[in-house]
Amino acid sequence: MYDKKDAVQVLVVLVTYNRQATLLKTLAALMQQSHQPAGILILDNCSTDKTIPALKAQGFLKEDVKKSQLYMNHDASGYQYFYQNEFNAGGSGGFAKAIELATSLSEKYDYVWVMDDDVLPETDCLEKLLAPMLPGQVDVTIPCRDDANYRDSAIVKFELGKLGQYITETQKQRVFSPFTKETYVVEDMTFEGPLIAMDLVKQVGLPDASYFLLYDDSDYAQRLQLYSQILYVTAAKLHRQLSTLEQQFPSGKYFYNWKDYYQVRNNILFNKKYGQTWAVRHLSQFMIGPRLLIRSARNRSLKNDGPLIIKAWKDGILGKTGMRVGPNY
Repeated sequence: MYDKKDAVQVLVVLVTYNRQATLLKTLAALMQQSHQPAGILILDNCSTDKTIPALKAQGFLKEDVKKSQLYMNHDASGYQYFYQNEFNAGGSGGFAKAIELATSLSEKYDYVWVMDDDVLPETDCLEKLLAPMLPGQVDVTIPCRDDANYRDSAIVKFELGKLGQYITETQKQRVFSPFTKETYVVEDMTFEGPLIAMDLVKQVGLPDASYFLLYDDSDYAQRLQLYSQILYVTAAKLHRQLSTLEQQFPSGKYFYNWKDYYQVRNNILFNKKYGQTWAVRHLSQFMIGPRLLIRSARNRSLKNDGPLIIKAWKDGILGKTGMRVGPNY
């Protein structure tokens, strides 16, 4: 598509909420990229910490900003954009609004690099993500997040056609490190570093804000694949600042929290929308609740988990979307 990669204009789209410390580290990593982004757009989900003062001290913001207004600054490093929501729209609402704003700037940029506020791309991450895209092979690439603190995987199959595989953890066929190939065609992704051609973003539209949290990225991946393969690039390294293996693979008893509500509810909503058979779309929703309740009973955590599972199960069946449970549940 492009003869010279140096001519390629990349806009970073970054969603943040109450993580000013990790956000500043992410910005520093972006400024050190071997292929410099031409613009960085930060969508602040109405943070209540010191995000704005920190961005002012760092020089990203040169003046006071108003909510729901796009701020723009330009210097030798490129364009800086900032937008603060009136309220916390969740990860899903944040990415939907951020990509809407990116689309409004589409004439300036060839690609959108999507991420949240706790990732840390290595210096050549963007360069490595661009490499297979420039010859026109694909319009979406994603980085490898595998490191000492996180075990990443390439999801080479997302099974949506078998009734017996209706829980996310059983639907995904994964390839773990050590990786033996430079790239893998995958069927799922997170909003932690995907690089997407701007023309494709305009074609696919916005992420679905109704999920509030979780599954908006998987939903978007399904829609992207109607037009392009998604390529997992093993040499494009990106780290998760807040991850530990203990969090990913807890060794002790696990208790559900408010985020698990969205995992359960949105699993149901996603299956109803993308299930490839009538059974997956219409029957799996009635199987998820009992399975999770039985598992919690065996884990002796039913007293804590039961009400949350039942609420998520019921809301998923009834198709209730948006923010239904908050952090103080």
